[in-house]
Amino acid sequence: MRRFFEFPNPSAASDRRGIATLWLILGFPVFLLLFGVLIEIANLWLARVELKNALDAVSLAAVQHWAETAAPNNPADTLPARQVGVSYANANDVVGVPLALDDNFLLGGVPNQNASCTGDLVFGAVDISDITNIVFDADIRPSCSSGGKVRIDVTKSDSGNATIPRMLGIFYEDGDPNVYISRVDFTIPDFPGRDNQQPYWFGDFGSPGQTPVVSIFDGSDNLNLFNNVKTPLNPPSGSETTDVRGMDPSASSYPGSGDPQSQSVWNNPNNNGDIWFSFSNLINFRSDRYRTLSINFSDDTFNPPADPEDETTIEFVRFGASINNLGPPALDGAYAAQNNNEGDNFGYPPNPVQVSILFRNRLTGEEEVCNTVFVDTDLNPLDNQAVAFCENAGNAYFGVRAQDTTAVHSIWSDLLGIPLGPYDVSARSDAMYDCRFGSPRLVHITTFLCTEP
Repeated sequence: MRRFFEFPNPSAASDRRGIATLWLILGFPVFLLLFGVLIEIANLWLARVELKNALDAVSLAAVQHWAETAAPNNPADTLPARQVGVSYANANDVVGVPLALDDNFLLGGVPNQNASCTGDLVFGAVDISDITNIVFDADIRPSCSSGGKVRIDVTKSDSGNATIPRMLGIFYEDGDPNVYISRVDFTIPDFPGRDNQQPYWFGDFGSPGQTPVVSIFDGSDNLNLFNNVKTPLNPPSGSETTDVRGMDPSASSYPGSGDPQSQSVWNNPNNNGDIWFSFSNLINFRSDRYRTLSINFSDDTFNPPADPEDETTIEFVRFGASINNLGPPALDGAYAAQNNNEGDNFGYPPNPVQVSILFRNRLTGEEEVCNTVFVDTDLNPLDNQAVAFCENAGNAYFGVRAQDTTAVHSIWSDLLGIPLGPYDVSARSDAMYDCRFGSPRLVHITTFLCTEP
């Protein structure tokens, strides 16, 4: 039987090799392009990771420094913490380049000195009371105080510097019954360039009509929550007031004749009642001009029981003091035409009056401070009022948001001069200072609130 053998066709094998070579020639640029894209994406991913890590370090360091050094009597009290954050940024590289952040600081910016809501560093308060909706609010002054809700108002339409007895009111509610208010400081900030016209509190207890006083008022209106329970004073004997609830408003001294309101003195020591005044931070080396007015309370007296359903548990005091020069030329802008010393001026947006509330725990002896500022209620100097709030029953923790968009150069542009990039890489980090444990931690923010200054 004859057998036939079929020999390979050399030309067919050559054709197949040619096709493979053709595909290699055609596909190599595609593979090279994909490789280049992958390298570029990896570089951007690395930049994003490095940026996020750097911002984490920034937010943690800044919030810890702020929480542990906050000083509301200094209108620039967030600046050191912002500088710490900027330093931490500079110490971290993003694809080989030190991260540069702006401090986003505005002197006197209410209430946390943010120049912008979209700046690199935004300071505010973090509320974690609802874990499904963690809120960062840049419009609230944070604190580690365990005190309840404190509202302070100023109502003054008179432009003079005489003491208005009902000018200021402090209302305290829903606090821990073991935590009482020991002192509240009202500090007028410094106004640069106004050395001879600095606003000040008049601090002479020997000048009737200009000395600080507790209000002796027996009426009922919105300024005292329509209170009609009269609290007696002794001295001045025979006087009663509805402008104080929960404390003994008796004066330190009363000469025995003349107007009980203007002639009574509430200074230290007050062996008769629970309230007295003091002054600090002398201005221009004058013996009667002070930057800070303090109202002091006896131990364990200004501490209402916690009952949010009962308004009569709110303890309060109305009082007045002589304030001077709180107006133009120290105040400008919309407030330039405002009369001196009116209530709106306390909330002058660039430089408001600062408030510091000192809480004490009668069981542990621990002290905590809530720092806040006055805000003009309508940002319009017409209603003669301003308010300050401290609403931190453990839910207004110090918070810092660090955010940045960084330009990242293309690797191929740097290596081969190919005109690609730069690309923008963005990240942000939110951190809070957990007052319960005395340490900072990162937090995922659900709701971000901020009003542009």
